[in-house]
Amino acid sequence: MAKVLKFKGIVFDDITDQDNGLKMWSQICKCCTEKHNIDTKYLEEDAGNGICGVEGCENEADHYIDFEDDEVEITDNENCHTDVRKRSNAGREFLT
Repeated sequence: MAKVLKFKGIVFDDITDQDNGLKMWSQICKCCTEKHNIDTKYLEEDAGNGICGVEGCENEADHYIDFEDDEVEITDNENCHTDVRKRSNAGREFLT
């Protein structure tokens, strides 16, 4: 089942969730980066590939974006607004 991620109020519907200790990431276009005032510390400049991961955007991505575990909420796509779970840094387990 597809997951969505909320980061600073922005919903990403295309994410990669690494279980091997790496950060979760997605891709984002320049337009969404500017629209949502994304700090460049989260971006890999000029390295994006594919379609922007921001919900509702179909632009070609310009950057990859890395997410810190303590700054995101993850949920299943069909329960996007009801079953939000936060990821714990300590055990990297989902909490309800």
